Amino acid sequence: KISKQGNAHIRRALYMPAVSASQHNRALRVFYQRLVAKHPDHKKIALTAVMRKLLLLIYSLWKSGERYDEEFHYQQITKAA
Repeated sequence: KISKQGNAHIRRALYMPAVSASQHNRALRVFYQRLVAKHPDHKKIALTAVMRKLLLLIYSLWKSGERYDEEFHYQQITKAA
């Protein structure tokens, strides 16, 4: 079950980017598919996890001032699996 805690505006703003990223971003697609394979009945929870990962990625890139490197993040996610 997804909690209603947290900022609803941020949740609403990240929903469609997370859907898009889980389909088109290689690293986040692998992450999403791994969660769905583990729990096939909980796709929305997997999407919420993608939203959180996307938010943390945005924040870390903003703080460090770096550019997004898809290959680096793909290696990090596949290494964690």
